[in-house]
Amino acid sequence: IVSFVINENGEVEDKIEVLSKDNPCKGCAKAAVSVVANMDNWTPAMVNGKPVKVQVSLPIRFETKDQISLK
Repeated sequence: IVSFVINENGEVEDKIEVLSKDNPCKGCAKAAVSVVANMDNWTPAMVNGKPVKVQVSLPIRFETKDQISLK
């Protein structure tokens, strides 16, 4: 899971964390952070008609070539 904050302007804030019950490969974690950091702006969350910051938890799953060949 990649956890990050979308600010009032719909932008991803700088602090992006990779949370996992397993230890993800370093390359996978870096790729997940890169994907989130380079996303287009989001539509900001709204409370009472005003944009607000919101914490997002986005599941991202990677499969390695070894996992694919075992299927």
